[in-house]
This record gives sequence, C-alpha cells and structure tokens, in this order.
Amino acid sequence: MFSKLISAPEDFSSLLSQARDPDPAKRATLLKTWPKDAPFFPERFGISLNAHSESELLEELKYLDEQLERRAQQAQQTAKCIMDEDFDFQVERRAQQAQQTADYIIHADFDFYVRFQSRHETEWIVLAHQFPALAQAIHPLISKVRIGRAQEFRNHKYHDWALVYYAAIFGSATHGAGEHGNALRVSLRRLLDRGIYRPKILILGFSSIYSIENIASIAHLVGFKGAEIFALDVEARPLKLAQEQFPISILDYPIKYIQEDGRSMTAADGTYDLVITHRLLTHLPDTEKGAIYKEAARVLRQGADFLDEEPFVNTSIDWDRYRRGDWVDWLLDEYKGPARFRNFIQTSLKSFAQYSVFYPYREPGQMERDMDSGGLHIVEWQPIEIPFHSILDRVPGQVVVARK
Repeated sequence: MFSKLISAPEDFSSLLSQARDPDPAKRATLLKTWPKDAPFFPERFGISLNAHSESELLEELKYLDEQLERRAQQAQQTAKCIMDEDFDFQVERRAQQAQQTADYIIHADFDFYVRFQSRHETEWIVLAHQFPALAQAIHPLISKVRIGRAQEFRNHKYHDWALVYYAAIFGSATHGAGEHGNALRVSLRRLLDRGIYRPKILILGFSSIYSIENIASIAHLVGFKGAEIFALDVEARPLKLAQEQFPISILDYPIKYIQEDGRSMTAADGTYDLVITHRLLTHLPDTEKGAIYKEAARVLRQGADFLDEEPFVNTSIDWDRYRRGDWVDWLLDEYKGPARFRNFIQTSLKSFAQYSVFYPYREPGQMERDMDSGGLHIVEWQPIEIPFHSILDRVPGQVVVARK
C-alpha cells in the first residue's frame, strides 16, 4: 500500500476506494497489482487497507511493532524450552532453528519468512518524510534493526559507535533531518525550476546511512525520476557500512562512494548541482574550515546551492564531562526504544565519547567570513536550536544555503 502512495500520493483516495470496493474480484485485482516485495504488502503484514488517516496508519504500525516483539519473545521461549529438555540431535537441531528464528526477528523486526531488505528500510524513511505523524513509530522500528545489526559487529570502531548513536536518536542529527531536510526540499525544487532533472548531488562527510536515505527519500518525494548521488568521506568505515546497504543504488538513484578529503577533492570544476554537508565543519579546526568552502565552491556549478547546518558555541565546553560520557545517561533518559538495547547503547556511546572532538564556530559572522573567503555567498539563514547532550543543554545553530 505505502509503496503505491510513495510513488503516486495523489492516487491515495482512488486506492482507498478500490481497497473498500464491495466486489471481492476488484479487491483481488488491486492486490495482484501490488509489488510482492513491497514492505507493506497487505497479505504479508496485515496492514489494513482501510486505514486512511495518519493517526490510523500510526495505530497500524504500533500494532505491527507489538506483534513482532511478541513473536520474538515466543521464539526465544521456544528455543530455551527445547534446549532445556536436552534431547537427541534432532531436538538440538530444532533448538538451533528456533534460536535462529528468535535472533532473526529480534535483529530484523520483521516476519521470519520475509527478509528485511535495505530497500524496505529506505521506503519506511520515505514514508516518515511523507507522513510526519508516522515518524514517531517508523524511526524506532528502523532504529531497532540498526542497533541489532551493530551488535553483530566485531572490533567496534569509531564509526560503528557513531551508527549506534544515530540509531539511538532515530537519525535526528543527520543530513536531511529537521530544518536541514526542509532546506534540502527547497534546494531540490529549485533544481527542478531551473530545468535540472537529473542532478549530481554530493554528500560531503555523510557519517551515517541515515544521511544517504534522507537525501534520496526527499529527492524521491520532490519528484526526481533520476539523480546521481556521490557520498564522500575521508574515512573508509562509513563508506563500507553504507556500501553494504546500498551497493550501487538507492531508490533507483545510482550512488558512488568516494574516499577523499573534502579539502582536496579530485572532482573537476563545476561537477555538482548540489553539495550537502551537516556539522562537518564542527569537526575541523578553525584554520582548516575555509578549505572545505573553497573546494565546495570549486566543484559546484554556477548558481548551484551549498547546504550546511552548524552549531555556534560561544562558551567553553566541559570536555572532561563530555568524554566521561555524562551525556550518554541523558540520551538514555530520552531513549524510547527497546530496553534490551540499553546496556549495549550505554557501553557503545561511552566509548564513542572518548573519540569525539569538536571545534564549533563561536558566532555566525565567523562562518560567513570563512564562506566569503572560500567563494560562497550566503543567500539564506535558518536559525535552529541543537541539543548538546546536557553539557550545554541547547545551543543556537544555523541551516545555511550559499551559492558561488
């Protein structure tokens, strides 16, 4: 159902009419045209075709979540019960199968017989962007999948912990989230207005697959039938994690992964129609920020947008408290996901805190001067507030759109 709405939301009322048709033959025809691999195929997931408002859809998702949680618990109990009996090899094999069933459902939060493909996760994110009221149900579901997946990593590195962080906060601090996402919609619509129907979009320092999904989802909803996405990061690990999810494309948009320093890119002048970054400059010393703007201006086409979001911290940060991980307890107080992940999140983010280093701007004028010197000129400021994990409560920030 939702796949249909995502591709043609204007047909919503028509679909509902077909779904409610008293003629069973007509309802059957509708189901036959449904993509069998769609994440909300009605016969597989029990999503009611009569749920026609955001509140009703939200209730359906909550019900689905409860069903999956109960199924996981039942499978675990079955495995434990069989293992406790300690019968012969046949029973042991059944126990292993039951445990695999439990593990699969817990990590995937989907029916055991239906693989939770990365494409499906992305369609859920598209749905969250399309129906904001559903985000409170959808993001925790995706979060559970990703935290469960992160638990399977071995020899965790910085970006593995970062993935846990983004999953724990439901992707709310990535490219394309919040006001950053609203600004992205405007920039993408502007491309359509300029007659650019297959833009080249550079994601500069993307950190998490949430960033790639948000950007692709918004482009999809804005109406791009084609786009090329380039995900660039100086580190190999986030590229590898993203490539495992989206090897060659996302929502049918080709994607290319580039391991490079954003201060010295190999792309030719005027390559990209849009360059997007998000709090990247916060991780660079003041003396190195200008190089990012200069390179972004070089690889942008004339008149193209550069989109960024940065915090401004004009007071000192208690880094001892930060690295001690005091903010992790605050995050867990806000965390609404399954209790079974809390210990893993706490341990992971305490380690994550040891590696976090920030050099935020102190005031907007400092950022504007750096942009001007790099050849980018601000055309729009959008004030925001950014939670800083109890160390500073909330700090002011800006979503900035600039052009060369």
